[in-house]
Amino acid sequence: MTSPPGDTTNLAVLGRPWRRWTAIVEHHARRRGRCRVGPAEYDALYRELLAACQSPVATGGTDRQQYVEGLETVLRPWMTMRVLEKADQEIQIDLLARCRRIDRELNGRDWRAFARAWVWPAVVGLAAAFLISVAAYAVSGMSRPLNDWLDDEWRAARVAIQEASAIERMMAVGVIMIPFTVYLVHHIRKT
Repeated sequence: MTSPPGDTTNLAVLGRPWRRWTAIVEHHARRRGRCRVGPAEYDALYRELLAACQSPVATGGTDRQQYVEGLETVLRPWMTMRVLEKADQEIQIDLLARCRRIDRELNGRDWRAFARAWVWPAVVGLAAAFLISVAAYAVSGMSRPLNDWLDDEWRAARVAIQEASAIERMMAVGVIMIPFTVYLVHHIRKT
């Protein structure tokens, strides 16, 4: 496949649909459960991409025409979602790599995906740094006031729990469980 022409402004018509198609290919290549895109939506997206590849806006100029023909060559074999689903995973991964490269050429870098990839490691790193600093503080001679404060708070919490009614206890459990449940449902819905 040839490299993209210098002026990609007329190729913008391909940008969004290509990104959506790349997301579907990625879903299948990584075997992430049931796909949220149905066969009818896939067919419509496929037809939209083919029409965009064949439109006069996208194919103006020799360099641009060769580039768009290369895109069409990548796209053509995957006429239905069933064909994509049944393809060997190695082929799907190769297709995904090609689609991502083309997506970067058409749309530029996807900073949201980049940020999502780094959020979890950053959170884990910050949590580890926090735990290490707490451990260092506890080991040092200055841990006495912290231990006294934690002991006082723990005793106060125990007394509050013992004196609380059943409804107050259930409310406290609810306050703790609601964010956890929201996170769990959100995470399950993504997969």
